[in-house]
Amino acid sequence: TIAITATDSVLVTGQRLGTTSFLPSIPGLPTLTNVVSGFYSENFSASKGSNIVNQTPSLTFQPGVIVSHTFSTGTAGDLLTNVGQLTLKDGGLIGSESLGDGSAGRVQVTATGAINISGFLPGISGVGAVLLTDITSGISTDAFAGGSGARVSVATPSLTMNNGHLSSNTYATG
Repeated sequence: TIAITATDSVLVTGQRLGTTSFLPSIPGLPTLTNVVSGFYSENFSASKGSNIVNQTPSLTFQPGVIVSHTFSTGTAGDLLTNVGQLTLKDGGLIGSESLGDGSAGRVQVTATGAINISGFLPGISGVGAVLLTDITSGISTDAFAGGSGARVSVATPSLTMNNGHLSSNTYATG
């Protein structure tokens, strides 16, 4: 498990342009294109991926991500976020993606204050052969191969979305 705990706030912003390799010494691993700053859990095995647990009074991604991927038969890690206030802006994302036969991980966001989701990240970003254009801010699970999407759960007293999304998607046989 990856655990992020802050007593005040967490701000994640930025993007590394170009193509980045996970581990250049291991052939066959997918590359990242225009990778956004954030917290990543990557699963290349038949086991369950690592969970990412985040707890902070204020969390802002502008752009930035908390994301778990699976590239094999194992399930992606679950994403559990407990915050006071959450802002996902300019392509900010909390999501789990299946790029193999394993399922995406569960995404659960609980906020005692407001959640604000707005804007998009212009240009192309992606993992391996999955390249996306103009990514909107949001909370989601996606399945791009044989795996399935997963449950998305959001609890908050106030949700504001402007060009944002909450979704669970399957694009292939999953």
